Amino acid sequence: MTRLKTVLKPHAWRASDAILRALAPVTFAQGAKGQKRRAPHIAVLITSGVGSVGDAAMTHAAVQGLRSTHPDARITLISHEPGDADSYAYLRTEHLCLKGYFARVPSPKACRALGQLFGTCTDFVVLGADILDGRYSESRSFRRLYLAHMAHRLGVRTHITGFSFAEAANPRIVTWLAKHGRDFKIFCREPLSAARVAKIIGKPVESGADIAFLLPLPAHCDISAAQRAERLMADWKEQGRRVVILNANPLSLIAERPDIDLATAARAYAAAMAALSRKTRAAILLLTHDNRPAHSDAQFMAQIAAHLPDDIPHHFVPETVRPTDIKRLCHLADLAITGRMHLGIASLGAGTPAMILDYQGKVRGLLGLFSLPELAFTPADLLEATAFAEAAAKHLDARETLADRIDLHLPTVKALSRKTVEVVGA
Repeated sequence: MTRLKTVLKPHAWRASDAILRALAPVTFAQGAKGQKRRAPHIAVLITSGVGSVGDAAMTHAAVQGLRSTHPDARITLISHEPGDADSYAYLRTEHLCLKGYFARVPSPKACRALGQLFGTCTDFVVLGADILDGRYSESRSFRRLYLAHMAHRLGVRTHITGFSFAEAANPRIVTWLAKHGRDFKIFCREPLSAARVAKIIGKPVESGADIAFLLPLPAHCDISAAQRAERLMADWKEQGRRVVILNANPLSLIAERPDIDLATAARAYAAAMAALSRKTRAAILLLTHDNRPAHSDAQFMAQIAAHLPDDIPHHFVPETVRPTDIKRLCHLADLAITGRMHLGIASLGAGTPAMILDYQGKVRGLLGLFSLPELAFTPADLLEATAFAEAAAKHLDARETLADRIDLHLPTVKALSRKTVEVVGA
């Protein structure tokens, strides 16, 4: 039965998408009817709900960037769950929850509410991250793009921005973009993805850098769990140790190598970190970056921590902390090793070299912005624990040289990042 469900699931969601396509034009128009558009009003579709520090970093930086370029704009975040508004309250924006739009039975009420919002907006921004190419969910990628299509139909300037696009994208998404992609202002977050999308839609696509590079670097951590880690890192430094941040992402491992058993991968991570620590006297800070239940870093890294020998100095932060806390901790580290692209972005943005798990061909474009292709690694690299530790030790020894290269490119990367929001309203 489980196997049958797996086979039938995509077809069920495609049927659901067909219902949405039949429902949306009328209900969106009903919602927009009678609304008055007053410039400037920018609606932003955030990437996910609470639990992903990377998505929170993009949202924080996007709002900050839009406020700097459009200081008089009214900004509405379109969020996924009712509780998301509380999590982003510190950004002082308006909120609309689209719960029901992504449901298997699409909600007419959600569609009317979105139509009402689009009736008042001048601009709609879709923050794409790495979830527009259909690799994780065909239906959710389609519905993000279809929401942009509905905004465009209602006369809203529509921007799809800040995203990567995989080499092997979902064929249905590729077909849809080929038909409708020219209707939008499209802005990718690195040049390899821009070239892929340009080939699909048949017109040039600009590229810049991830909006999260604009996230500010604080002087101190804010959340108590991060503050404890900050103090411990200082103690390790006083002991003459170098500090390595480790983040491990089970989702990317499974996506790239479904044959890998996560228990085996956890043991490989632990063996590599133990070898690295003994070779370089490094302490290991295990740092959670995404705690959403379906693919929690914390659950996977708890296994890694359990396999670390007692003589290896380490500390595990299972809590999700703020994006600015992550950036602060990365700034204090000597090297980051991460399965999450946005922790890599936080680290590079803080001037610290980051080894990043390359998945779906998306990381090479990011590291290319800094001329640091050697910092990408694969699941196969990871499983060779001794060789992986040797590579990490080499990067740790070259830390100052790598940091100088990051510092050289970072102003240009930040300027490219600002273009992500500067194109809005242009």
